[in-house]
Amino acid sequence: MTNYYVATEDGEHFTVFEETELIFEALASYYQAIIDGPEDIYEEIEFGYYKPIEDGYDEDDYELEPILFHEFTTN
Repeated sequence: MTNYYVATEDGEHFTVFEETELIFEALASYYQAIIDGPEDIYEEIEFGYYKPIEDGYDEDDYELEPILFHEFTTN
């Protein structure tokens, strides 16, 4: 089973704010966050999935594998 995430980056902190097994739910959160804009809180948003690490110490070891990435620009 694949778990998806949506996260923000504010320049100092990477924060996952959505985790789900449903890809469409994660995509909806990703695009809604883009539509809502950065609100001067974060600079980037990322959508991806949790990828198991084959050489990890236990079966719960994983890394974040990005699929989509959006960077907000300032004018």
